[in-house]
Parts: sequence; structure tokens; C-alpha cells
Amino acid sequence: MGEGGYWELIRIRLFSNALAALIIVPLIVTWATTGILALRTAQLSHYLEAGILFFGLLLVGYVVLYEFRAGVHLALLFLPLPFLIWAAVRFGALGASAAISIIGFLAIWSASHGHGPFSGETPEQNALSIQIFLIVLAIPLLFLATVMEE
Repeated sequence: MGEGGYWELIRIRLFSNALAALIIVPLIVTWATTGILALRTAQLSHYLEAGILFFGLLLVGYVVLYEFRAGVHLALLFLPLPFLIWAAVRFGALGASAAISIIGFLAIWSASHGHGPFSGETPEQNALSIQIFLIVLAIPLLFLATVMEE
């Protein structure tokens, strides 16, 4: 780090800081403020729905972000979107932050192991692609979750 042009370093830090602010911070804040209380007061049907949602999200996310190769049609990256919207609409910011964190973890994990659609280029280009993908997913998803809670 620290090698390269000024604007390149600004771009790298901007996207990595934006990604941290959109993925990690909402996860910590929502779970610290309402997560434990929501778990204690939830009905059995909510546990079942959350279990089905996150199992489906893990399954689809694994297939899309780990099993598919870099040459696969990029429209398949939208397959987790119904699960992300489901999490935002039904579980608010708590569910949306957990769901986008799962997708973020799967995307980073698969690319670091040389699998999935984010593994075909140089490590720098792969990282930038993952960052843009997650930022573009997280912003509208968190807005939707916030609007649904209001």
C-alpha cells in the first residue's frame, strides 16, 4: 500500500471505506441495538421464515458467487436479489444488513479462493469489481429497509 499514483490510492481507499460503511457498520449497529431484542420477542413463524430466507440466500449465493466461473453471463449475479429484497421488506435493516453481509462474505471468500465471477482478472480488478458490486447492492437495499421500517 502506498505505491501508485495519488488518484489510484484515493479510489482504492474510497471504495474500501464506502464498502465498510455500507456493510460492516449497519450490521454491527442494527444487531447491537435491536438484534437481541428482536430475537427474544420473535414468534416461531418469524424464526422459520428467517431460516428459509437465509438458507436460500446462502444456497443461491454459493452457487452464483462460488460455482459459476468468471466467463459466465453476468446477469446471473442478480439471482440473490429476490432474497435480499425479501430480507429488507420482511426484516428491515436488521435482515438487510445480515443478508448483504452474507453476500459480501461469499463474494470475497470465493474470489480469494479463485472461484466465481470475481476471479478472472488481476487481484486489484477483482477487488474493485467486488466493491462496486456490493456497494451497488447495499445502497438501495438499506434504503428500502429503512423506508419499510418507517
